[in-house]
This record gives sequence, C-alpha cells and structure tokens, in this order.
Amino acid sequence: MKNPFQYGGIVEGALAFAVVAVIALLVPFPHLLRPDWDVWVVDENGNAVEGMNVALIYQDYSIESRSHEETPSTDASGHARFNALRRLSTAGAHIMGVVRSFSETGVHASFGRYAYVVVFGKGRRAEYPDAAWTGSPPNKRSRIIARPDWSAP
Repeated sequence: MKNPFQYGGIVEGALAFAVVAVIALLVPFPHLLRPDWDVWVVDENGNAVEGMNVALIYQDYSIESRSHEETPSTDASGHARFNALRRLSTAGAHIMGVVRSFSETGVHASFGRYAYVVVFGKGRRAEYPDAAWTGSPPNKRSRIIARPDWSAP
C-alpha cells in the first residue's frame, strides 16, 4: 500500500497551500480610502456660499483605529474639492484590523471604509441629503444647502 504522505501526497499539498496563503496575506494591494469628492454649498435660494468650512472625515475601520479630517473653505462658487486617496494594504492587515476592532468594541465594531462631510460656519446650518460614502463609487458630488441658523449667536 502506498503511503499518502510520500511523493506528492497530502503533506506536500498542504505545504504548498500554506505557502500560497501566506504570500496572499502579505502581498499589498491598492484600495480607495476616500473618493474624489466635489461639494457645492448653496443658500436656500440656490446661490453659492463662499467661505463655508467643509470638513471631510474619513476612516477605513478595517485597518485604522483613528479617523482623518481635512477642512478647506468653499471658494467664490461655493465649491470645495477633495482628491481621492488610495492606500496600499495587505489582506493580512485587514484581517488583523477586523480582529482588533471586534476585540476592542465587540458587537459595536465597525468595518470597511466610511467618509462623510460636515459643513459649518458663517451663522448657517447645513442640510445633508447625500453627504456620506461607504466605499463606492470612486467619485462623489454633493450639493448641500446651508440655511441661516437662527439659534447661532
């Protein structure tokens, strides 16, 4: 009877599989951390509002423990732009990040990419009908209405 552990048997197959799996976990691949995002801020009459602060907050919960923020102001046309940001990471880093997130927060853990914008300033409050991103598409456009905030000092 032939020994299954010799000459291309189970051990060699398992070893080959393990080597391929380890390499797959360690090879970096690019992924989108935040999209190309154009934001236009207008008043209640549809006129551009210059000088509004537009904060983009983003995080990949699967590999990061802290969020990032950029806060430019709108130009004369009420526009603020955020360029896409790509990052290299490994499948192993994603797996370890998921384990870390779950071990720290349990059932409240978050995974994957998330970004959103917050608009503030000039005594106005903003309405956010479409101001969040969850990993796709690679381009986003938002039109945000900033109304007078009567509760502001």
